[in-house]
Amino acid sequence: LDTILRNVAEALVVTDMEDRITLANPAFMALANRPAEGMLGQALVQVLPLEALGRIVTQARQQPATPVTANVVWAGRTYQAVACTLGGREIPPSGVVTILHDITSEIEAINARTEFISAVAHDLRVPLTSIHGYGDLLLLAKEPPLTPEQRSYVAAIQRSVDRMAGLVRDL
Repeated sequence: LDTILRNVAEALVVTDMEDRITLANPAFMALANRPAEGMLGQALVQVLPLEALGRIVTQARQQPATPVTANVVWAGRTYQAVACTLGGREIPPSGVVTILHDITSEIEAINARTEFISAVAHDLRVPLTSIHGYGDLLLLAKEPPLTPEQRSYVAAIQRSVDRMAGLVRDL
């Protein structure tokens, strides 16, 4: 078990029922920028002063055997923190194990995708609006009047523009 805890990539910390650190893996020590002897026995919020982290550990302690999740930000990185009691339903809880998984790359990818879609939608919407507007002008023009065939062409263009605008809206 010790080998697994030392080698797991995610930051892992175990606290007792008073939120004092009883075990921390190397990834958590690196995250907190402290050696084990500098954190064992200390309150979690003193080692890693994150209000959201303290809140989910408290919630986990109050809801034995039920995982509690929240995103926390530390040193410019975003972590998904999952806390759950050790013990719980049949066995009285003896502490809380918390894992912090770095999701910064995923958050950045989601944000980049959202920005890209927003930019593409805007760049498509502008010319579609112009095309539709010019179609309206053609249909309203009195001189020279459009032939019925020309009117059907303009109406087809406007229907296509409306379909494209709907697709852009759905983006």
